[in-house]
Amino acid sequence: MSLEYTLENGRYTLYHRGVRVVHSTEVGIVIDLHTGSALKHGAPDLVQTYFDVARKSFMDGGYIQEANDLVFVTGQFDLEELNKMVGISGYAGIFYRSNLAAAKTAGSVH
Repeated sequence: MSLEYTLENGRYTLYHRGVRVVHSTEVGIVIDLHTGSALKHGAPDLVQTYFDVARKSFMDGGYIQEANDLVFVTGQFDLEELNKMVGISGYAGIFYRSNLAAAKTAGSVH
């Protein structure tokens, strides 16, 4: 069963087993740059919390490189690209490197 975002009245919407689990104007995604995988996606505030806890847990455990491999991005993504990021293993990392990595140096990506 694959998950797929749709746009409903200008909001990103995601259903899981018939239940709407995301309905937001933006989507947050945590990406592991080592694997390129999207680890968590959904409402930005919830995904930000996941990112903060995961990064702190890695740091506290001495896994500095793993902590540094995590990035949190949020925004209004092209629907097709968003669905590729959550549906194709490794695609989120490819998308990040080709579209968002430069923004990190400017301070707009965590």
